[in-house]
Amino acid sequence: ALAHETVRFVGEALAAVIAETAEQAKDALEAILVEYDEQPVVTELHEATAEGAPLVWAAATGNIAAQMKHGDQAASDAAFAKAKLGDAVQTPRAVAGGRHIYNQYVIRVRERDRLRAHMATAGVGSEIYYPIPLHLQKCFEYLGYKTGDFPHSEAAAAETLALPIFPEIREEEQRAVVGSIAEFLS
Repeated sequence: ALAHETVRFVGEALAAVIAETAEQAKDALEAILVEYDEQPVVTELHEATAEGAPLVWAAATGNIAAQMKHGDQAASDAAFAKAKLGDAVQTPRAVAGGRHIYNQYVIRVRERDRLRAHMATAGVGSEIYYPIPLHLQKCFEYLGYKTGDFPHSEAAAAETLALPIFPEIREEEQRAVVGSIAEFLS
């Protein structure tokens, strides 16, 4: 797209020339007249998001076009710890120095399918994203792997369950998710 009325960054396209010859294109380029009113320049993030900074887009308040919310692993882990489920449920492990956004909060539990049915009865959603390990999928048949070749992968495929734990979840919803799991395991 071409800039219209406002140029927001260096290098933004202002015009397009269509010509039959290079000479015509050159003449057309020379005929383009652009008048600029220089605006304040901001090149650092902390300056661009500071109060009173010149806006790149009027609709992007504070020069923030989008925000990413991250799931709250600590709250999720605390809810499971409070439920005292012990080793019956394996929750995601935090990696030192790492940070996960938790668009999926995946647990491992031995009776996954029965748990999922119980949760559904309680009105709690869940999802199974990888029910078939890669080595047993039809597209990898040519590799010649069979059941038992990758037991850890097969166990993960049979035991993992994604829970509805996301950035906007309310505390009572989180309690309902963990409570339905605790009820099943009791």
